[in-house]
Amino acid sequence: GNTSRQSAEAPALSNITNHNHRGARIGNLCIGTATASMAGWERDESDALTHSRNLYQQNHFVQPIRP
Repeated sequence: GNTSRQSAEAPALSNITNHNHRGARIGNLCIGTATASMAGWERDESDALTHSRNLYQQNHFVQPIRP
């Protein structure tokens, strides 16, 4: 992949992670505002970014909210 491009995406990924609990709660789950930001990534062909997005969703979008 393009190293400079990936490093440029890193702050955005970090920012989304930091703000993922601002979204609405549905039952025990939090669907963060990151979902809207991720929509733009669908156009990106970067395997690394795709992997990061999928891993992020697994780690953050399906975990119960902790008190």
